[in-house]
Amino acid sequence: MVYYDEKVISGTYYGSVRSDIDFPILADLDIEKKINIDRLISCTYSHKSPHFY
Repeated sequence: MVYYDEKVISGTYYGSVRSDIDFPILADLDIEKKINIDRLISCTYSHKSPHFY
């Protein structure tokens, strides 16, 4: 029996984001009020914070 529609579960590193492509698209969608990025931010860090990498 041959399987043509095989499924695979794999992990990702940072969601396999393409930052140079995806971030500008998300910014445009936020500016156009099609998504609300602010509600996704759970915390922020100062660049002086020991948690800032």
